[in-house]
Amino acid sequence: MKYIISNFVKKCLGLLNIHPDHNQRWILASSAISGLISTYIGPRIMKTLISALPAEWIAFQNLSFAVAGLIVGVLWRSKIRSTVIKYFAGLAALESLCGFFLGLYLAFVEWNVMVFAVASLVYGSLIVTFVSKAIMAFKTVLWSDRGREIYDNNQQTVAGIVCVVGFAVALLAMPSLKVALVLWSTSCIIDDLGWILIYIRNRKILKNI
Repeated sequence: MKYIISNFVKKCLGLLNIHPDHNQRWILASSAISGLISTYIGPRIMKTLISALPAEWIAFQNLSFAVAGLIVGVLWRSKIRSTVIKYFAGLAALESLCGFFLGLYLAFVEWNVMVFAVASLVYGSLIVTFVSKAIMAFKTVLWSDRGREIYDNNQQTVAGIVCVVGFAVALLAMPSLKVALVLWSTSCIIDDLGWILIYIRNRKILKNI
């Protein structure tokens, strides 16, 4: 039975031109689940934020993300780069836990749009940016040029499927804000789980690149 299911899944993935290796399976699975949740709850959270926050804050938030990306890009070398890569698993876990506890606090303790906006800005512009930079470095080690092309195509195809399904479900049954926050907390835990597992499995070659 296990062989039949495995063979069926491989055929379905092949029809969709998705060809993951043993590392990509974990990454695609975690990104697919978290992405499905995010696309489903995205319209509800985005509508709430845009309705409650002034336009100036939206501009400031995007400016902050741009500045943070620029600064991290300039500093991404020597000790900072090696330290982030060395402690990637802990940093990625911290990113997940920040989002997880933030979502639970807002859902069950007190909903405050500015708390959500400011906390998301702080950890989104710093921790998330460093995690993304480390993942960028890992790709060059785990896959060749052709392997990275396959990886990118797999990710884009999965993202397309996830968006179609997630937004379609949202049209049929839009979640309440509380449900959306709880689901968002869950997606934060799942989002980086695949990369954390891959980092642990390939620690010898990734830790000191």
